[in-house]
Amino acid sequence: MKQIMDYYGISGQLVLDQYIIFSCDRCEIKEADKRKVMSSGFEIKHTVSKDSNGKYWIHTRKKGNANNGVQTGAITTTSTYDAEVKN
Repeated sequence: MKQIMDYYGISGQLVLDQYIIFSCDRCEIKEADKRKVMSSGFEIKHTVSKDSNGKYWIHTRKKGNANNGVQTGAITTTSTYDAEVKN
């Protein structure tokens, strides 16, 4: 992973929209008839960085965000979570 980050450049971000789909065989809502959960919209942002000590990091933040016909999802924190890249 570190080699890829060095090759393509350290700074960058990926932003994804997420929402929840519901299906349930017991409720007879089959996969083909799945439904969007109306208050389940989120935005997930991943960024990468390298600090002054030469450590590589992936930072992830999730926040409520209406998208794809669903409303903003509830979330308890919009903190950024940092994970060190080891390889």
